[in-house]
Amino acid sequence: MRYPIIAAVIALIALAVVPAVYNGLGVEGDSRGASASLATPPTQVAESSSGSRPRATATAASGGAALGQQIATKNACLGCHSINGTKIVGPTWKGLAGSTRTLQGGGTATADDAYLRESIVSPNAKIVDGYPASTMPQDFGTKLTADEITALIDYIKSLK
Repeated sequence: MRYPIIAAVIALIALAVVPAVYNGLGVEGDSRGASASLATPPTQVAESSSGSRPRATATAASGGAALGQQIATKNACLGCHSINGTKIVGPTWKGLAGSTRTLQGGGTATADDAYLRESIVSPNAKIVDGYPASTMPQDFGTKLTADEITALIDYIKSLK
């Protein structure tokens, strides 16, 4: 009976700590937006007069999947979603795109672009069987731009 509680507490701590680290808290210097796991750190951009930083956009030069990988790293998505088939806090992204997902309460859904977008923007809309609801942060719909979400989907689709 204790082990599920301990696992839940660890998952909640990871959800609070991992994004903070990836967003630059507790990292030497002002490295917000940079990630040690990227071969080339993103270019620092000046803040606008409103105090917010411009959003990245998917371009042909950057490649949607490459940008999506950077976005996944920056937002700590890979702390819960594996890319190698391993089951962790959330479903693996390996082979996810195009697969049929069994949902809690019965029914299935095909992991097409619309499903992936909905799962990022409204993660509790369709919960995959075997995973708890309300584990994924609920703010990616406002935190990420439409282009960033598209790049993230391109990255997920590249993980065959």
